[in-house]
Amino acid sequence: NCSPPPSPPPPLPPVPWLTRERPVLWLRADNVSGSAGDNVTSWPDASGAANNFSLPASDCGTPRLANHVDAAGVAHRVVRFGTDDGATWETPTCLQGPDVFSSAGSAGMEFWAVVRQPDTGDTTHDTDGAQFVYDFGAVGGLGYGLQYAAQKLWAYTATTHGGAYFGGSVSAYYGLRVVRFRVEFGDHQRLELDGTEVYRENITLPALTATE
Repeated sequence: NCSPPPSPPPPLPPVPWLTRERPVLWLRADNVSGSAGDNVTSWPDASGAANNFSLPASDCGTPRLANHVDAAGVAHRVVRFGTDDGATWETPTCLQGPDVFSSAGSAGMEFWAVVRQPDTGDTTHDTDGAQFVYDFGAVGGLGYGLQYAAQKLWAYTATTHGGAYFGGSVSAYYGLRVVRFRVEFGDHQRLELDGTEVYRENITLPALTATE
């Protein structure tokens, strides 16, 4: 006699401070068509929400597709922004997306990024705070953003509404890193690097409306 297979385990409960069950934006480099060296003029949203990104009409250079082979010999498709030292305020390359980050009705939000800054031989690049991974809103008090260099990690929420600009030095590394920026409204925000919390800041920032 054969016993029936065991019942599957129940699904995990949703994270209590998140109201969405899936991301509103997921930009995956392997979701961009083309070959290494090709310009990236559009980046489809893999979340299913159709929040696709595209090249602005002006003021930005064009990012490019590239291949990165990690220490284990595994090849990863990446999108390269900026010059060899990264995307800076002075030499920006960028993509622009729709306004999808109104937080009204949410208890918090998360941003994840897989990033890498190569070793350029110029140590000033390793601490350059002007290398923006993203900026939504406006950096001067009204925005949400993340800045990354090989030895620096900074992030910010809307300081005009009780958020904070925080972060600082991290150990030097030139490979791929996973950055998690988590915000719990009215409580705190924190930065994690490769699964380890590195910075935390208390905030009074509430969930914002679309007009804020």
